[in-house]
Amino acid sequence: YFVFNIAILLFSITLKAETDTNKINERIINIERIEVYSNRETNERYEVPAPISTIDYKNIDKLQINSVRDISIHIPNLFIPDYGSKMSSSIFIRGIGNRSTGQSMGFYVDEVPYLNKSNFDFEFFDIQKVEVLRGSQATLYGRNAMSGIINIKTLSPFVFQGSKVELGVGNYGKLNAKAAYYDVIGSNIGIGIGAYINKGDGYFINSYNNEHADKFFTAGGRIKFEYNINKHLTLKYNLNFETINQNAFPYGYYDTINNVVNNISFNDESFYKQKTFTFSQKLEYTFDNLILSSITAYQYLNDDMHLDQDFSSDDIFTLQQKQRRNAFIEECILRP
Repeated sequence: YFVFNIAILLFSITLKAETDTNKINERIINIERIEVYSNRETNERYEVPAPISTIDYKNIDKLQINSVRDISIHIPNLFIPDYGSKMSSSIFIRGIGNRSTGQSMGFYVDEVPYLNKSNFDFEFFDIQKVEVLRGSQATLYGRNAMSGIINIKTLSPFVFQGSKVELGVGNYGKLNAKAAYYDVIGSNIGIGIGAYINKGDGYFINSYNNEHADKFFTAGGRIKFEYNINKHLTLKYNLNFETINQNAFPYGYYDTINNVVNNISFNDESFYKQKTFTFSQKLEYTFDNLILSSITAYQYLNDDMHLDQDFSSDDIFTLQQKQRRNAFIEECILRP
């Protein structure tokens, strides 16, 4: 009797589901106009169909954001670990990232893709906006965008005109100096030039030679030229360069028996040196309903990493890695 009642109940549910389905199939639904927004260079965050966080230039100064590592403090689902040098700049968005080779997220500066993780951790100097898009962006940005995109836009002379001078001094030999000048010639030509240095003695001492284990020096600059040829056509040139020299990897040997980290004491020199250069040209034409952009760029990277990987005063294992890269980039973008 119980089994018979269950069978009747299931038959009734199936019959009702089929009846309801037939009713739904007979309905006609009119859909209003659908608008699809691109998340490449949009100025309205609420129009972007993706989780997005932005930091403008006022908050960058207020929050004392000096490098890409600093933004991870203020952006949810973004983590940038510090492995001891600017070379190891692995970025994780929603837990997705690569520790060694390759990358799973896109990194753009003034719409120029940075193709090597060693280029990511540069000095933040006159940054107008930082934009982080979480989640796969491969549809609009192509490969290496599975976890998301970081867009960085430098300050435009059409946004700010005048001089900027910053000087910071602190303990541990800290010195940070920046100077820049932006101006507009007539109403359609903008120019900008700036330079910076950042140095410090670090916080750790190598007890083997009683020298600073994480001393660093960074210097660089930027030159910008923007020309609004007419109301439809604009031309932009950017030139960025930077040199890095740091005593890197202040690691102490982990004693598994006593469960302690020993004092820093290694005999071989550990350092990271880098020279980077990026030159880009952007030509953009604005139609009535479309924008066509062409970004052409050249990137140069030359770095040298030396690591005493046994982390001791014994001659056991020393690692050296060098790389020199020349990259030519061309991107054509058509967007609404």
